[in-house]
Amino acid sequence: MFNKSAATLTACILILLSCSGQNQKWMNREVKNDTDLLKTTTWLEALSSSGSEMGTGYFFYSISQKKFYIITNRHIVKNYSILVFGFNKNVRSDTFFEIDNLQNHVIYFSNDSVDIAAIPLENIPFLDLSEFPYFKVFTEKNLLTDKESSRLDLFMENLISLSFPGLTVVPFPFQPYIFHCSFATPYNFKFQRIDEFCINSDLSPGSSGSPIISIRNENGIHKYTLLGTFYYEFADYHSVDSVALDTIKSSILLPVFDTAVIIDSRRHILKGYGTVVPLHLGRVIKADKIMELLKR
Repeated sequence: MFNKSAATLTACILILLSCSGQNQKWMNREVKNDTDLLKTTTWLEALSSSGSEMGTGYFFYSISQKKFYIITNRHIVKNYSILVFGFNKNVRSDTFFEIDNLQNHVIYFSNDSVDIAAIPLENIPFLDLSEFPYFKVFTEKNLLTDKESSRLDLFMENLISLSFPGLTVVPFPFQPYIFHCSFATPYNFKFQRIDEFCINSDLSPGSSGSPIISIRNENGIHKYTLLGTFYYEFADYHSVDSVALDTIKSSILLPVFDTAVIIDSRRHILKGYGTVVPLHLGRVIKADKIMELLKR
């Protein structure tokens, strides 16, 4: 005889087991200490027949969508067909993986000016994430709440960036460099009326796509908050006359561009002659944009 109560109970248990499995899937990858934090970030190289672009990305797990992603900058992956990235296994062994047909997987904003992209890792052929237990992820739990946002200390907040700056070879052991930085503009203000803020940092090309993280000590335990994604650095401008231009161009000490007022880490330039000197000011896209992007 069919026992409806028993069947209902069995169904509930199966659902709970399924949810528990999904929770375990990402809870084992939560950032719980400083060592875990280093495993959130990966070196990236985007490739095509016409060239390549190197940068940084980080792993993000959407609890609401139950999906893993790599978050990076749009300019790193746009127009490229292959992406190479790595999983940190331990100090002696690293694993690299290649995503083909890259543009079939990347999620972009329709607005090109928002320099952020997400690559879902769930449906990449031949990529079984269970084989790579060593990487760690940020989740929605690492994003700022409105209450936390109002408590950010503009002058004393401890910020870091994890990145692979200016590298032509893969570092070994496979771990990002740690850069300490600070707010250059208030987080809660919209820099130039968009959802960005500026940091003081010595980040350089190759650092694009780096996570900017706030670390607070709460009762002896570090709390890690993902504030945003670094995407370019300002540079200063010094004007020169046309006679001095050729002389300065031959210098190996300072880069000089025919048309440069401000140049960012992607070598985007505006009008006027000049030498370029780093200002060490970086622009960061707020982390709220991640969830907005993943809903597309």
